[in-house]
Amino acid sequence: SLDGQSLFLELGEEARNVIYHLFDLFTNESLTRLVSTGTSRDVNIHPINSRMFVFTHQSFVEPINIYLYSSDGSMRSLTDHNKALLTKVKISPTAETFSFSGARGDKVWGWHVPPSSGTGKRAPLAFLIHGGPQSSWDDVWGFGWNFQTYSSQGYAVIAINFHGSDSYGQNFTDSIIGEYGSLPFEDLQLGLTYALKKFPYIDPDRAVALGASYGGYMIYWIAGQPEMSRRFKTLISHNGLFDMRAMGYSTEELWFSENDAGGYTPWANPDAYERYNPVNHVANWTQPMLITLGARDYRVPDTQGISAFNALQRRGIESRLLYFHTENHWILNPLNSLAWYEQVQGWMHKWTN
Repeated sequence: SLDGQSLFLELGEEARNVIYHLFDLFTNESLTRLVSTGTSRDVNIHPINSRMFVFTHQSFVEPINIYLYSSDGSMRSLTDHNKALLTKVKISPTAETFSFSGARGDKVWGWHVPPSSGTGKRAPLAFLIHGGPQSSWDDVWGFGWNFQTYSSQGYAVIAINFHGSDSYGQNFTDSIIGEYGSLPFEDLQLGLTYALKKFPYIDPDRAVALGASYGGYMIYWIAGQPEMSRRFKTLISHNGLFDMRAMGYSTEELWFSENDAGGYTPWANPDAYERYNPVNHVANWTQPMLITLGARDYRVPDTQGISAFNALQRRGIESRLLYFHTENHWILNPLNSLAWYEQVQGWMHKWTN
């Protein structure tokens, strides 16, 4: 606070960014959670009343707006920038969490967003796999991998926050070290099975798996595991890791490769990079795949995706490569983003209808 007597905290908690307040730094008073839904950031405290502030708030069902939190505990929106636009589009009004027993018997959480048209008839599935891997599918709107873009096209969305995801405790996040293709893969298998039983309107014969970065790695890993890959009509990878040893030598962000391999360089412990290396399982690939790349991606160099596309083509598997010459690890240009969604959803429609 401005008077230095209290402290506001913005914390990740079970895939939401919440706001806590410690009213008095100089007593043993416990933290009070002020905002617990959606994702809240950018606290800006009133110059006189330290229990009043403005902040930004968003969720899967609401784009970002500025809110006022009053000293009586109420909150209200001060802006509604996209209200007129939202009346012109179809969106799903709900997003719900579910949990299941994942790898090691640990509780693992996921999100379910139904089609905007409802659950009255069978629907195809968009099974989304997040990147990071030390991140989560957070309750945010976003323009990249926006859940509503899939639900508005008639898809059910299932998104699992597997071992390695953040906001579920540091031990859960760190559990992915040395386990790139094991614990998260098992969570995805179990989560898919659980979701299909819990939401029986979802058609298991019209499922698509999509992922970016680490999620793209998992797409390549799934492709090499027939018991999982054949549960999907097609697979989509954006800037994914295909060859872990080559990645360890070529990425501009060495921390991820070395930390996640257990703290090893690829020459000090080659086996740590080969243990869960998708390139070693290409002989098992069977499912059609779309690969999208940014030419200026130095995090996961484009040769990773080009190599995977070559493998698909040489194996005679129906596949397509979408290459953005001016993009990096993310699709940032709005027009390119529109093109990305158009191509991705066109590919999904081809294999689910």
